Amino acid sequence: MGGRGSGRPPGFGADTVEGYPSIDVNWVRRAGCLIPGRHIFVNWRGSGGSTFWLSMRALPGRLRLTYCSGLTDVDYSVGLEHVPCHFGGSRPLFICTGVVDGRRCGRRAAKLYKKGAYFLCRHCHRLTYKCQQERPWDRAARRSDKIRKRLGDEGGMYETFPEKPPRMWWRTYFRLFDRAMDAAAEAEAALLDR
Repeated sequence: MGGRGSGRPPGFGADTVEGYPSIDVNWVRRAGCLIPGRHIFVNWRGSGGSTFWLSMRALPGRLRLTYCSGLTDVDYSVGLEHVPCHFGGSRPLFICTGVVDGRRCGRRAAKLYKKGAYFLCRHCHRLTYKCQQERPWDRAARRSDKIRKRLGDEGGMYETFPEKPPRMWWRTYFRLFDRAMDAAAEAEAALLDR
């Protein structure tokens, strides 16, 4: 029993961040809602046709979130921290308000996700990225397909490699060709090795 390739892949069955509404601090900043006193409303349409509204009000050093979750109204604040950048300036990040196993999270995060009643970081909700659940051959095949799409091709890794696009350097084309072929060979080897 057991052995190489047995069991579930890492993250199998775990919820992914792509399946939940999120707040991105960079989008909030571009919308102008990090200036104290500003106020915006956001409306999401769920997969079942339900709508979800969110009110964000900027306060000094925090963002107040108000929305309806199920039958209850939720109203709380999320802390904001401005982290200095290496070449000057700063960028804002949320401070997660989650409590997991009796310990306050306090992580800095660019995105907060709503799973359940509150917007928390992905670690508190135990969310993974979809690509973390891919098997090695899927990941390598996706890398090869990504290069092909960059060159204007829609086919898979077993199709003829696309021609060099106009205005692309030959050395760039050959470098991409080598990377795509390496990824395709890695995908085939991982698929045969399972």
